[in-house]
Amino acid sequence: MNRAEMIEQILNSQIAKAHGVEMAKEMIDRHGDDFLKAMYQSIVSQEEALLFS
Repeated sequence: MNRAEMIEQILNSQIAKAHGVEMAKEMIDRHGDDFLKAMYQSIVSQEEALLFS
């Protein structure tokens, strides 16, 4: 998955919407690719946990 797809999925996630999409955008802009990948993985893991709980 490329950077643009990860950003799109992060910003469209329920977690980003709950915490503020603008805040998520600012965090992504401030940090590098390692942060982006970690944020993406965290959101995917959290959403999976919600689905299977």
